[in-house]
Amino acid sequence: DPLARGFLNSLFPIQFDDAANRVGLVQGPVLVQLGDHDQLAPAVPAAAETAHWTQAQVTVQTLTNIGHDVNLHLTHMQSWTAIDTWLQAQLAR
Repeated sequence: DPLARGFLNSLFPIQFDDAANRVGLVQGPVLVQLGDHDQLAPAVPAAAETAHWTQAQVTVQTLTNIGHDVNLHLTHMQSWTAIDTWLQAQLAR
């Protein structure tokens, strides 16, 4: 089972405390990629991720067949291609 965000809050309080990590102050485009096999930051509640970035324009992407450490997976190019596509779209604005 994926770890609940509340459990992680107790282990890494600053990282998961929006007031402390100040993600709510970030303005501009933000890309969040979550692996569908990630036990630490599961992609299942991907839509909830946008709630942390209150002033940013957030895009959340779910990566299939990928866990927490994207670059160690054989399908890591899925992530890189999606990042490149997203960056190109942001630069074209």
